[in-house]
Amino acid sequence: MLTEFALLTALTLNEDEREVLRDKLDEWMKLFLPKLERESTRTEKCRLIASVERQEFKRDWHAEDWRFCKFVGKKGFIFSKNKSQREEFKATSFQKRILRQNPNLSDVFIGRSEIKEENVNWNLKNELKDQLLSEGGEAIVFSQKFGKNLMAVRIAVFDPFLFTEQFCAGQIKWRTHLISDFGTATNIKKDDALVIPVHENVIRNFANIEIFDSCDNCGVQNINDEYHVIKHITKIISLKNASGSFVLDDPNLTKSCQMSSLKQQMTKWVNLTMQNLTKNILDQKSSNLCVPISVTTLLRFAMKNDLDFVDEDDDFTFDKILTTLTMRIYPRSLAGLNLNPKKEGIQFQTNDIETLLERICKNTYLKESGWEIVRKQSYLKPAKSTCKFEQDFETATDKKEDDALVVPIHENIIRNFDNIEIFDSGDKKEEDCLGWITIMEKCDGNLREKLKNGNATLKERKKIAAGIKSGLEYLDEVGIWHCDKKLANFLLIGDVAKICDFGLVWEESGRKSFRKLGYTKRGSKYRNMNALLAGTPGFAGQLQLGGRDFVDNDYFMFLFCDWKTIWSLNYRPIDDQEKNEIDKIILKCGVQNINDEDHVIEKITKIISLSNAPASFCLDDPNLTKSCQMSSLKQQMTKCVNLTMQNLTINILDQKSSNLCVPISVTTLIRYAMKNDIAFVDKDDHYTFDKILTTLTMTVYPRSLAGLNLNPKKDEKYFQTDDVETLLERICEKTYLKESGWKIVRRQNLIGSQPAESTCEYEKGLSIYKDGAIKMQLVNEFATYMSYETWYLLPQAYSLKLTRIKKTQLRA
Repeated sequence: MLTEFALLTALTLNEDEREVLRDKLDEWMKLFLPKLERESTRTEKCRLIASVERQEFKRDWHAEDWRFCKFVGKKGFIFSKNKSQREEFKATSFQKRILRQNPNLSDVFIGRSEIKEENVNWNLKNELKDQLLSEGGEAIVFSQKFGKNLMAVRIAVFDPFLFTEQFCAGQIKWRTHLISDFGTATNIKKDDALVIPVHENVIRNFANIEIFDSCDNCGVQNINDEYHVIKHITKIISLKNASGSFVLDDPNLTKSCQMSSLKQQMTKWVNLTMQNLTKNILDQKSSNLCVPISVTTLLRFAMKNDLDFVDEDDDFTFDKILTTLTMRIYPRSLAGLNLNPKKEGIQFQTNDIETLLERICKNTYLKESGWEIVRKQSYLKPAKSTCKFEQDFETATDKKEDDALVVPIHENIIRNFDNIEIFDSGDKKEEDCLGWITIMEKCDGNLREKLKNGNATLKERKKIAAGIKSGLEYLDEVGIWHCDKKLANFLLIGDVAKICDFGLVWEESGRKSFRKLGYTKRGSKYRNMNALLAGTPGFAGQLQLGGRDFVDNDYFMFLFCDWKTIWSLNYRPIDDQEKNEIDKIILKCGVQNINDEDHVIEKITKIISLSNAPASFCLDDPNLTKSCQMSSLKQQMTKCVNLTMQNLTINILDQKSSNLCVPISVTTLIRYAMKNDIAFVDKDDHYTFDKILTTLTMTVYPRSLAGLNLNPKKDEKYFQTDDVETLLERICEKTYLKESGWKIVRRQNLIGSQPAESTCEYEKGLSIYKDGAIKMQLVNEFATYMSYETWYLLPQAYSLKLTRIKKTQLRA
């Protein structure tokens, strides 16, 4: 590697240096790409579904509720579970190519859950095998030397065929983004405020402070509270620098105006012969083409071309925006409409276009910017965005500044030095990124390895905990919610924690720069946490799994408990006596409130350890902490339903077979008890079979995922064995750190109808034949007033009983 790679870690480079570095990285890519070979079990249909998951919809919430898609001609459509149309979108060139090669996928409904489980096999040559650092769900990481710098290179695959024989290096292109292309993100706000010259920002803020102080001297602390102003104001508010010409001196400007007048004036403008257009017309010397009409044209043009906004409901028509400009944002701009009949008043009314454009782009002391007022004139509004005008397009500075080129830079966030976006070679507009190759700082290991080995001191654990907390708070400030906070995603350089793996995030700011350097993904799915529908068992919050509960930071207590103890505290059922004993142990460690992170970091004096924590009851299998798509659970459930259930034995319920695993059986028991014991009707579909199954396997008792065969290593299947009674006990009883499984299931919909508060008990029956086969009952969910005409097998060897808690018991 050449010496130019020494520039790779620099935060600031000039344009020439960046181009030299980009050229060298392109040379490296040409040598590196052919070494990447993999095999995938997914199909062309899976590719099409995955491409819709990456789609940016007009309304982000559709990323949560779409269940079917269909492609007709050059358009794509998404539909609800009842196949009612949600949204239409323009098919990408990548999607069109798949459809051309697979015409059977056109004009048919394709289910979102039809995407298959991904079983990936990387065919690595010895050179790359020696450089392998880690291998996960959609990503693989190697070490690579760039000049004198040893880096980590992370390859993330979004399209299932990428780097396979069907879609190899010769069929792709790429675009390289360097860390030196961007500044540092400091907040969640959208973009332009971060790139305006600093002194300009300071001047604008100083003016606001000066006005506030003036109100304060007049006795007003809250100028927006009318009763407060009436009661407390001591003198009339006056600004020394207020312009004498910037007032409402013309009584004709306060006359009532019919909106039809605006429409007529607009019609005159449209019918104009536009030859020899001069600046005088824009300065309102003529009323036929006045400033607000010109600015309305600019706004509508920018909404379409900069934001891709389509006004489907006609809420942002020309006349409606014109009305907002002239009646609300800047009333003096009405002058150009000749509402004032006095000829001698025309000079006063003159209003240059730059004054109105400045009002569009900036706040006043009492009002938002004009653009924000226009944007909010309808519920279905254009994307949140900043607005700026330029006087001379020929002398404008670098257009990249319009997108606020900033990325997350923080001591506890992994530093991505370079991110290479991969596109289909025919994707001329680069609409759909199919993967990343990210060059980032190389770390010593991850938190999971360090904690499992037990060689982390309490001092190190405190520093790591504080670092992770600081990093996550910073990400929150800049609009990124990391939704895969498992231990393996916290890398370590010494005792400095680095948050990594941004494949599963909820991103609020909409910054393209985050995506370009590999910190967020493209698609409405990643703008809506409920649409993620993925996570790691034991480390995922209910919101990202499609529920309505809050996110838990389960990673935190792993830092302050020994490896065996934390799993017991999270998932081993206990009674009140055991809880009291554990309270005493934790108190001896200096912790009075285990739920207060700051208190724990400051006060804990030794690592929490339970002498009776079983060695086998811990997170020793790394495959159990792989991220899981909810579609995998739905497929597994379907396999269960389609089984021929002859000679069913108890081994199936003990997960020796993955076809009918324990959580699926227990889900059936729970839904049956909800209907028959407490008469619950799931009108809003928040307690569907797949949603309860998701809660059981991802939150209540993660080890029950074993039956889904997420672990490909045959020799580790024995460890994963999970008998039905263990899970049933977890459903009925609380643990030290968590509520009972039934309470967690019951609260998975916090904002709507829930099953009644109730206790949960299970019983073991005698419904087993002499040969060990289990008696099964075929249950029709439609017949039990659940949502769909679906059949499930109910194991009669066990039963769950829900008993409604009376109001008197609740008050007690």
